Amino acid sequence: MNRILKPERFMKRFLLLLIIVAGNLTLYAQNTTTKGIVSDAAGEPLVGVSVSVKGTEKGRSTGVDGSYTIITNNPDAILVFSYMGFKTTEEPVKGRTVINVKLASDTK
Repeated sequence: MNRILKPERFMKRFLLLLIIVAGNLTLYAQNTTTKGIVSDAAGEPLVGVSVSVKGTEKGRSTGVDGSYTIITNNPDAILVFSYMGFKTTEEPVKGRTVINVKLASDTK
């Protein structure tokens, strides 16, 4: 039995495979934009807090109103909030688009 694929049939199968692979790649490459406000225990916004994605070099600082916006490529990403005089806090994104954080004082 001769099972040689004709060029038309080969191209159909190849294009189908290409669509499947490309579709799966886009699922893994989706970006999530997360915003929020970082404040102290009293609710006052903190300026210049470092907001980074754990395990990457992506990072931002909060603005004068304590707000930040950061883009992650991984739905399981963890945001790390650090500021001198305050305890470093980690927050998993878990698909959330808004994460407001209150940092606790690190004074003893």
